[in-house]
Amino acid sequence: MRATPPMLCRLRPLRALGRDELAALAAAAPLRRIEPHEVLLRAGDRGSAAFLVIEGRLRVRAGGEGGRVLGWALPGDLVGERALVEDHALRSASVDALEPAAVLVLEPAALRGEAVAAARVALELAALGALRERLRGAGAALLASGGAERLPRRPEPEVFEAETRRMGLWSRLRGPGRALRGGAT
Repeated sequence: MRATPPMLCRLRPLRALGRDELAALAAAAPLRRIEPHEVLLRAGDRGSAAFLVIEGRLRVRAGGEGGRVLGWALPGDLVGERALVEDHALRSASVDALEPAAVLVLEPAALRGEAVAAARVALELAALGALRERLRGAGAALLASGGAERLPRRPEPEVFEAETRRMGLWSRLRGPGRALRGGAT
């Protein structure tokens, strides 16, 4: 089953796209139906796709079954958004359906190409916005817990390099013609 441009044009991240761009996205990204209590994502799994909620309500939980509820994903929300900006990132939360739902499966490989370029940019911007909000919430929780005083203001260069290499971001940060402190690749 495929999504249609009228179905997609109502969703917040895609509102600025034209009919042709929405049609290209609908052709590139399959629609997946989810039954109540079906798990869409499991915390700790490696992610290769993000999902745009088309209809229904999904529950986002820390950890697995019985984990603390972090929030709800409604139509227009992205879940598993790190997969759009980081290859095979570990899932940080579990997501399951509370009622019949439908999601658009957003695989980065399927979103390459000129026909879906505008949709890819809109979705990546929405993913970065969602990640920014999650970081703000984590920072506020850290400050509220009094844990911020225990963290260094700036990581040591070798710690920064090791962590960015572990996350697969080191080559992106260095990029062509860019040099971070040190010069080692």
